[in-house]
Amino acid sequence: MGWSWALYFCNSSMCKSVFPAVPRHPDGRGGLLEDGAPARRVAPGFPVAAVYVDNALAIGWSKAECQVCMQSILEALDLMELAYHDLVLPCKEIIFVGMQLDLEKRVLRNKPGKARLVHSAIA
Repeated sequence: MGWSWALYFCNSSMCKSVFPAVPRHPDGRGGLLEDGAPARRVAPGFPVAAVYVDNALAIGWSKAECQVCMQSILEALDLMELAYHDLVLPCKEIIFVGMQLDLEKRVLRNKPGKARLVHSAIA
């Protein structure tokens, strides 16, 4: 029971820190991608951030936008006195929370091997 609460509070702290750092538009562009909420849209000038427990990801229209967004997120974490490490430079393909995002092919899919695990669990 305690571990699930620890994850909840860690994730909530990250969301609270990241939310104000990401520009958002009332029509759904930009902002924070949150579980159970409508998906946010990436658009020029409006990157989307995703948080999972103690990880954050910025998805933007360009490399420069991602760098600016991530810098804002890092400044917000500094303001909340939350430590961070293992920064990943902007890239065109990343695996995050079991999903593989390939911006070259414009594809979002399950991480390789996940379908096999689901199949073996139900077989």
